[in-house]
Amino acid sequence: MHDLKDTQWQAVKCRLCNLKNTISFGLFLPHPSSLYFQAFADSDWVGDPDDRLSVDAYCIYLRSSLISWSCK
Repeated sequence: MHDLKDTQWQAVKCRLCNLKNTISFGLFLPHPSSLYFQAFADSDWVGDPDDRLSVDAYCIYLRSSLISWSCK
């Protein structure tokens, strides 16, 4: 965070622009329902026998809506 590269700054600017352009968007959460999160994660430490790099993935749900995910 102290020494960001040009490509990282471009990614930050892109994310901020996306936030600015979607400021009126939101999640509809009806009042009587309860809020709950579900998270799932998976790791494969020997996914590729050539380079032995690990593969990690996760997804997070708010009720039945996917709100965050990552696949590396």
